[in-house]
Amino acid sequence: MGRRARRATASVLTAPAHSGTPAATGDVVSYDYTLRRANGYFIYATIDCGIGCGDGTPETATLGKTPLIAGLEELLTGMKPGEKRRALVPPSLGYVRRVKASLRAEACC
Repeated sequence: MGRRARRATASVLTAPAHSGTPAATGDVVSYDYTLRRANGYFIYATIDCGIGCGDGTPETATLGKTPLIAGLEELLTGMKPGEKRRALVPPSLGYVRRVKASLRAEACC
């Protein structure tokens, strides 16, 4: 059996032209995201994509205080303003267990 990924992996797509302070625990961050499966299948985005997904309002969180999936918090920490990243968050750092439980609860009634 293969090893499970224990960390989210990311590649920097756009580095900011100006030097900014990297996000750290306790900082309030605003971010947009597009959520896709590993095979590229679109799930959701905060941006207005015209098919019933986000309304263009970015998410806001306080690092270390706002409940976030572990992989997302790990990726946001250290980012600079204006930086863009493409990331792969392994299931162990994602929603897998919580989503299955909530889907079962909704399906029953």
